[in-house]
Amino acid sequence: MEKVSTLEFEDDIFEEMQKFDIGMSLANAKIDYKSIYGREVSEDYIKAILMKDERFIFVNSNCFLLRETLESIKSEYGNGIEEMEKFIKDKYFIKDVDRKVFIDDNQSIEVCEYDTMVLKFKDKVYEINDEDDFHKAIIEKGVITYDAVKAIARYLEKDYYMLVDELNDIGVNLKADAKCVAYGKTCISETEYMDNGENILLLDLRTNEIVACLTIIYLLRVNFNNVDVSCFSDKHLSGLYKLNIINDYKNERNIILTLYGQKIMERVEEFFNEICFTSNIIDEFNICENSKELAKSKVIKEIDCPDLWKMVSEPFKEIYLNNAYSRTFIDLVREANKKEVYSLGDIILYYLEIGKYEKINKIFVGKTATSGNKPIKEGTDICFKCRTFRCSKGMCISKNKLLYYRSHYVNKVIKEIEKDINKLDILMKDPLIIKFIVPYNLTSKNKIVMQNIGLIDSKFDILHKKDGEYCSFKDIWILTEDEND
Repeated sequence: MEKVSTLEFEDDIFEEMQKFDIGMSLANAKIDYKSIYGREVSEDYIKAILMKDERFIFVNSNCFLLRETLESIKSEYGNGIEEMEKFIKDKYFIKDVDRKVFIDDNQSIEVCEYDTMVLKFKDKVYEINDEDDFHKAIIEKGVITYDAVKAIARYLEKDYYMLVDELNDIGVNLKADAKCVAYGKTCISETEYMDNGENILLLDLRTNEIVACLTIIYLLRVNFNNVDVSCFSDKHLSGLYKLNIINDYKNERNIILTLYGQKIMERVEEFFNEICFTSNIIDEFNICENSKELAKSKVIKEIDCPDLWKMVSEPFKEIYLNNAYSRTFIDLVREANKKEVYSLGDIILYYLEIGKYEKINKIFVGKTATSGNKPIKEGTDICFKCRTFRCSKGMCISKNKLLYYRSHYVNKVIKEIEKDINKLDILMKDPLIIKFIVPYNLTSKNKIVMQNIGLIDSKFDILHKKDGEYCSFKDIWILTEDEND
């Protein structure tokens, strides 16, 4: 590409952004490039061009503003980092802003004159050389943001979740809107911990449904259109939100990807580029009214393959490791595996014996009893074939007992546990309850996803409750070697 052509492209981008006062993504700049030169190039190529031009500044890995626009914002808001971030998000529709862009060179010298970490509140700055410094500062202020804790944890080389627990124990409030920022020598705390409060362990999507949704987003993105919510069923929208792939979809017509969603879609695009994208996928998309129909297609079943899941595994792992529920679950499985405890039933009993009632209730107790009624009525449920008698004190389990537990007794137990967590003791006396009390989506749909992305060992079968296959003491959960480190 001739140098003059590149300069024309940069000038065109600059004039467009200046004229309409907009932010721009690499995807949209890529469109402009194709319209000017008539050929496709990668987003990395576009980024390399723009980063050499000082008129542009990237505010995250994919989006950029005019430098003069950012300087104007900084001039108006001064040192109000949160206010600047909110303004950019609201006006330029850029969800994730790298806060480093708000720190001037002279400000960095003033605030970050240490080779340590600095914790800055609205009215005071604390130098953090070690853990003692951090505790003194945080006890005095009594509040901190999740982002700042994340940065401090990295600096102190402590487990983030352990540090959060410690702060909760000493009465420090963790608030997303606290006036607090953590600075390092050259960086500032970033929003890595993105938890929308949803329990992804109860994800109600099969893998083909997830793949159908990702395919739709891909198709719309490569055609440079916004992702319209009308393309998705309500269930699938809810699932994408629960997984933290999209932002809240209820207040606007078009969905916007989260940081994780953007990472996933970059991998999805790589996957389709590698398989030489074919027209039959577009044809199938055009005849399906929404993601529900597309998920049932033969095309999606072919795309729902190990190669795709391997491609998207890393950003999906980030989602699981940064969700409060799934991270707690992973930590529980990890510690149990170290004690050579592998079945879900034994994991639950292990933690009950050492008094972890709150975590057991949070992760393993469903809202209602689950298991297939039909296999019980037809006498094909796995419990009728069992000869270990672990759940029955040496006796065969009758059909009437299983039906009673499934339809009445376990629901009553769940309500009692809701009122008094100590009622979980009954699981140690009567482990048959575990079969019904553990949520179906945890043991099937979610487990398949976790196997596909390499979080847990995939050589153990999925035991489907609806088919009467489920036994909590045959339901094996072993983290992969990487996750057990």
